[in-house]
Amino acid sequence: MKAIFDKLHCQNITKQKDFFKKKNKRTWFNLLWDVCLNRLTLIIIIVKNLFMGKHVKGPTRQYAGVDAKQRRKERREKFIAAGLDAFGTVGYARSTIKEICRLAGLTERYFYESFENKEDLLCTVFRRLISQLEADAQRIIETPGLSRMEIAYRTLEMFYQRFKDDPRRARIQLFEVLGVSPRVDKEYQESIQKLAFWTEFILADSFPGIDRNWLKNSIIPMSYAGGILAVAHKWYLDGFTTPLRDLVAPAVEMFLIIGGYYQEKGEGGTVS
Repeated sequence: MKAIFDKLHCQNITKQKDFFKKKNKRTWFNLLWDVCLNRLTLIIIIVKNLFMGKHVKGPTRQYAGVDAKQRRKERREKFIAAGLDAFGTVGYARSTIKEICRLAGLTERYFYESFENKEDLLCTVFRRLISQLEADAQRIIETPGLSRMEIAYRTLEMFYQRFKDDPRRARIQLFEVLGVSPRVDKEYQESIQKLAFWTEFILADSFPGIDRNWLKNSIIPMSYAGGILAVAHKWYLDGFTTPLRDLVAPAVEMFLIIGGYYQEKGEGGTVS
């Protein structure tokens, strides 16, 4: 009886060993399969990012609730403000990118993120100043109820007042952009063309008897614009000592005389 029991016991142990062997084999197989599957998934993700990342962009990272595009725009504005300060105080030639970065509170790496060089920044600052003048002139012209004399007076007053309020603007617009490079010269010439255009626009609107096409092809708008700039040059160099009204009033009188004369003469139009 004991022999039979021992035999059955040995058979039971053998079956248990076989069971655990099979179970261990299956466990290791499952583990190996999971590892391979995870590696394959990782490879697929890497390949997808490499080949599809340029075409499928996720949301940009945010710092303090501001995304990368907005931060770059803010840095650019800081450099423009720093350029206005540097070019308008020590001048373009004496300004360095290092000093501009110090004024902006940013590194040179960020400077070249927005601008090719110092000249590029000068052009940007200059265009910003001209755009502000144009916007102010547009607001004055669109103000309802103003007479032609009031429009001319307020526009000229605004033009000169901006220089007095911020001499940095006057220095950049009137002096620092001269003779830097052909590119900057072109920017300056275009600004004079814009000033002549506004002169032509206000003159034609104030004196409808003057033919617009004739006025556009004449030297009158450019001559008047040149006179405005010449007065601004002298006023700045004299330290803005002349009262503003003593600049604006004669300039407006000249504007009205020119407009009235050519309208009465009937140049390109009907005599009023």
